[in-house]
Amino acid sequence: MRRFGIIALALLIGSVAGLAAQKITWMSTQFVPIAEAEFVRNEILAPFAEATGIEVEFIGAEYAEFVSRVEAEYEAGKGEIAVLCGLHGDFVSVLDALADLSEVSPGGTISDTLMKLGQMGGKQAYIPLMQATYLMVVNKKALEYLPEGADIWALTYDELLQWAKNIYEATGMQKLGIPAGPKSLLHRFIHGYLYPSFTGYQVLAFDSGAAVKMWKYMQELWQYVNPAAPTWDAMDTPLLSEEVWIAWDHTARVKQALIERPDDFIAIPSPAGPAGRGFITVLAGLAIPKTSPNPDAAAELIEYLTTPEVQVKIL
Repeated sequence: MRRFGIIALALLIGSVAGLAAQKITWMSTQFVPIAEAEFVRNEILAPFAEATGIEVEFIGAEYAEFVSRVEAEYEAGKGEIAVLCGLHGDFVSVLDALADLSEVSPGGTISDTLMKLGQMGGKQAYIPLMQATYLMVVNKKALEYLPEGADIWALTYDELLQWAKNIYEATGMQKLGIPAGPKSLLHRFIHGYLYPSFTGYQVLAFDSGAAVKMWKYMQELWQYVNPAAPTWDAMDTPLLSEEVWIAWDHTARVKQALIERPDDFIAIPSPAGPAGRGFITVLAGLAIPKTSPNPDAAAELIEYLTTPEVQVKIL
C-alpha cells in the first residue's frame, strides 16, 4: 500500500510538472538572419522561459512562407503557431486570420499613434514591437576626408558622393558600403530614402525627371561603393573588418560594430537630397492568430516583449 502511495505521488508530481511546462511557437518575418535569430533565442526568450516556464520555439520565415502558413492554419480551423511577428504589410495580408488584441496589455508605454497603426479591420490587429530606423555609421578614419564645410549631422547626398570620392582619390580604396546582397535592405534605401529625397515621393514620381537624376546620381555614387557590396546583407562585419569606412543600413545590422568598437565609430542621420531628408517608418508588431493553441501564453509573451527592459535589448 505504501509502495502504491509512492507511485501515485510520483505520478501526481509528474502530472503537475507536465501541466506547468508549456511550449508555444513564435513565427516571425523579423530577426530572420542567423545572428539575429540566435540573439532572440538566447538573450530574449531564454530569460522568459526561466521566469514563466513557457518555452518558446522561434521560427524565422520569409514573407511568402509566413502568409501561406497563417492562411493554411486559419482555413483548417486549428494551428500550431501561437504568436506572430511581422511588418504592418505582413499583417494586412492575413488580417482575417488575426485575433483582436484589444484586451492584451503591452508591458510598457506605447504611443497612441503607434497603437492606432496596429488597428485594422475594426480591431487591434497587432501590438507594435519595434520601429525600424536606418542610418549611417562612420569609422572615424573617414572624418579627415569629409568635404570642406559639410556638417556631418546634416549631410547631403552630394556631400556623401564627394566624401566617398575624396577617400578614393586619397587612398585608392572604395570605402563606401551599401548592402546589396540577396537578403539586404537595398530596396529600403532606394524606395524609402533616395526616392523621397530626390523626388519628394516614394512612388508617385517614380518616372519623373527628378527620378532620372536620382538614378544618375546612384550610378555615379556606385563607383565608390566597395565591389563586395553585392555579397553583403548587413554592414556590421564590413565595418568591423574596415572594408568600408562609411556604411548605410538598418540599426540592427550595424549595431554589432557599435557594440564591439564604440570608440571607433559614430552614427549619423541619412543624407538629404534636393527634395529634403527622406526617410521611412517601418513598423513591426506582434499578433495572435485566431487558431493559436495557447492565446494566454501568447499574450504573456507579447507583454514581456514590450517591457522597457526587453525593448532596450532589442534596440
